[in-house]
Parts: sequence; structure tokens; C-alpha cells
Amino acid sequence: MSTGIWWKSIALVQGETGSVIEWGAVVKVTGQGVVIKGTLDSTDDLPTSGNEIGDGWVIDGFLWVWNGSNWVNVGKVQGMDGNYYEYRFARNNSWEIAPQLNAAERYPAGWSSTAPALSSGKVLWATFALINGGDNTLMEQWCDPYYMTGMTGDNGGSGIPGVGYEVRYCKGTETTYTGEAWSDSMKWKRNPTGWSMDVPELTNGDEYNYIWFIQCRVINDNMETAWSKPNPMGGIITPDPVGSQPIAYPAGIYSTSTPYINDGEKAPYVYDTSDGNYYFLKSVMTWLGTQWNNESPATDTSGAWTVLENYEAIYTDLLIAPNSLVGGAVFNNNLMFSQRGKNASGGDSSEYHLINTSDPMNTSNSFRPNFLLDFENGEAYFGAGGIHLAADSANSLIQLISGNPAAGFGSAASMDLEGIGFDKVVATSNPTANRSAELSIKGLSVNMGIPRFSVNEDGMTFGNYIGTN
Repeated sequence: MSTGIWWKSIALVQGETGSVIEWGAVVKVTGQGVVIKGTLDSTDDLPTSGNEIGDGWVIDGFLWVWNGSNWVNVGKVQGMDGNYYEYRFARNNSWEIAPQLNAAERYPAGWSSTAPALSSGKVLWATFALINGGDNTLMEQWCDPYYMTGMTGDNGGSGIPGVGYEVRYCKGTETTYTGEAWSDSMKWKRNPTGWSMDVPELTNGDEYNYIWFIQCRVINDNMETAWSKPNPMGGIITPDPVGSQPIAYPAGIYSTSTPYINDGEKAPYVYDTSDGNYYFLKSVMTWLGTQWNNESPATDTSGAWTVLENYEAIYTDLLIAPNSLVGGAVFNNNLMFSQRGKNASGGDSSEYHLINTSDPMNTSNSFRPNFLLDFENGEAYFGAGGIHLAADSANSLIQLISGNPAAGFGSAASMDLEGIGFDKVVATSNPTANRSAELSIKGLSVNMGIPRFSVNEDGMTFGNYIGTN
């Protein structure tokens, strides 16, 4: 046997054919080979002293080996250290019969990787399986489902009665949790800090609006398995969506030469003929297919487009949709309005995406809906603003409009708590040709251009052609 220096490279191999997928880095070793010491959370945890040539640590499925002077990533490894447990969740109304589960399926129908929100009377069930980190297949079938919702007890119960699994909870955000960080030492603690058997109560406005959990198998109050890595149970409280969504509008069949713009206030959806689906431009940007390698929404890998799923029927306990098109109506944050309306010239328009959401009924707007409800301010508009009902009755107004008086032609009649008024505009350049009348708590006024007549607390006045009273 040679007494020279030996070098080693580890390959990722396809299990069925034996073909090499990828060779790792070349590592200088001695006769003892590579010794896998365990797993670490990040490269920052790799030891800086006391290392022997060939020492190896697995981080996120990749093997890091000490070559005598540096840690070297030699590639992805398979086996126990590259594998992981995956959890799936489902819900029903029964404490005794679990939702149907095909334990041999990689992605069992009806079971989600995130826990669904629960309504009154619903029971949350869970299962887990060991997944091969190399080829993403089942190494063990999904275990028998067990329920995670407590039958009794404060805040939804504690633990899982009658099952040899113990669950601990803590608050967190979508990506972080408040309990003790998972580590090689923490995962074998019987009572890890910050993890409780009582489900925490979430409140609106709290920055921690997610519930996280860990679990292990317990026999006679002794841990048989380590605590699982923390997992979020999904967003239990959804942040206020007001003001966060643009108005969606149709932009026809997708074309690589057409610019599509999401300006934060409005965004298009298109029909992609390559796969027969509709797509919504969710990123705030200008998309031009010729500048994106002629990609279409169906082939886009940047995440700018999202597919509009097509369902013939939907039944759900909860629907949160800050932006939607329902029949001929548009729901956008605090507003609900019609897809049909008037333009600045008083003509019919269906370009509802041009609405000015901060002042939707201004007659100079490019689009003024025929009907609008403002849920935030408690206001309603009918007849493209002709009738205005306000939460404050002093601001309520019933108005009938013909033509466009603001543009210099047309008639308007209005009624509010102050009185009744009528205006007829013939020409803004010749005020004497216009007509108006008003009856209010302040008196009576009739303006026929010339003559004019009024009655109020000061008395009665009349004006003729030459201006005498």
C-alpha cells in the first residue's frame, strides 16, 4: 500500500441506476477516512479548534469536512443525517375518527403542510413521516393520525389525551418563535424553556400572531424521542389587509410585446394561451415579455405572476379576500363599487381600474362608479354620485343630474337637510342665461338670470333688467 498522501471526493449517486449526479470537493485525508460527528444548524457553529483531518459535520443536508486547515463542503449526503421528519395536518368534526389518510402516499390527499385555522367544533389532526433528504421519498409511512386539539382545559386544552405524544406550544411570527431555540441540547430537555403544554391565546395587534409547536413521544413521562424541530401552525390571526391590495382588472390575452403595469393601486390579469390559465401581476413593476427572455406568465420563474386557480365550486368556513371581482362588483379594501360607471365627460365607462379610491365620486375622475359603498366612512353613492347617503346625516345629499353642469351644461336638482335646490347651466360664459332656485331654512331664492327674486330674514328683494329693486 502506498504511504503517500491520499485525497478523497464524495459523490451524490442516483440510488437506482448508480450513476453519479455530482462530485463534491477534493479533500486531503489520512487513513482514518471521514468521520461524521453529527449535525449543526449553520456553518457558524463549525468548531475552530480540536479538529482531526476527516472530521465531518452535516449542515442542511450537506457534509462539511476538515481538511487540516479549512472546512470544505464536499456535497450533499444521504442517510440518517440528511433525512428529516415532515408533518401534515387535517381537520374534521370528530374526536374519535381521524380524517382519511393514505399512509403510503408522499403527498396524502386532504392533508396540508400547514395547520388550517380552526372554527368552533373543529378538531385538528396531525401525522408525520420520515422523508429521504436525497430523493424526497417516504422512508417510513405516515404514522397513525392523532389529534392536537385538547378536548378539555384552558385555552383549547393541553397535550394529546390518550396518545403517547406530547405537544408544546409558544407564540411566534410567520418565521420566528419565542420558545427556546431548537438545538442538540434543547431537543432532549424534558421541559424546554418557553414551551408550554397550554395553547397560547392570540390577540389582535400582537406582533406574535402565529402559534408554533414541538412534539415528542413520551412513555411513563420519559422522552422516547427528541423534540421535533419547531413548526408553525399557520397564521391564526390574519393581519389587517386594508390598503394592501391593488385593484385587479382584465388585460386580455397575454402578449410579450405589451407592457403590463402594477403601480400598487391597480394591476392587470391576463389569459396565457400556452397553458389556458389566467395570471395576475402581483409584483409592483412594469413587465414587458421581450425584456424577460420572451417568457410568459406560465413560464415565469421570477415570481412576478401568480396563477388564478380555477374552481367550479368552493365551500369554506372562512374567506378573507381584500381584493376580488364578484359578478359586476369590485371589492377593494374598504370599498365595494360597480364595474360600470361614468367618465369625466359623463359617458358610460367600464374602466373601473381607473377609479380614484381617495376621492371616488369626483366628477373630474376618469371613472366614477354607478354604485359605491364606503365601509370605512359609512357612505353610499347611487346613480354615479347622484344620491349620497353619509354616516353623518348633515352630509347626506340626494341629487339628480342631467348632462354635466360642472362642465358648463346640464341641470341638477338636490335635497338635503338644509333644503331643496335647482340649477340649470346653459353657458358658463353667460351667467344671465342660467337659472337657479333654492328653498331652504334661510329663505327662498329664484334666479332667472334677470330678473332675480329672494325672500329671507332681511326682507324681500327683486331685480329687473336695469338692476333696479
